[in-house]
Amino acid sequence: MISNTVKHYTKFYNLRTFITNRPILSKQYTDTHEWFKTNSKTNITKLGISHRPFLEDFGELVYAEPRYNKNDLVNKDDELILIESVKAFDFINAPFDCKIIDINYKLLDTLDIANSNPECEDSSWFIKLEKQE
Repeated sequence: MISNTVKHYTKFYNLRTFITNRPILSKQYTDTHEWFKTNSKTNITKLGISHRPFLEDFGELVYAEPRYNKNDLVNKDDELILIESVKAFDFINAPFDCKIIDINYKLLDTLDIANSNPECEDSSWFIKLEKQE
């Protein structure tokens, strides 16, 4: 009986150690209004805007335009996408030195998705980046 308990505990402990040693795949936020999430397997980062403070302070998005093209190299804090709301405009900035992998033109054409659920990782990302060392 004791050996079964020890085996079960060991399996649980090993699983728990494995899980806690893996990188956490959660969103990170910049000081302004961007969120980004990096896929550890592909090293591709999705970048979007957070509900707070941008949408709460500036209102509904009405226009967005990329400032760079796919495969362009950009530096940290470069202005990647111009975003305009009913009250103001701002930019989505690069969180690090990176290469642009993809631009979500579907979102740029129909900003309803970004206005209704701005932090949805599947559909509300504006741009995909690959970090450059």
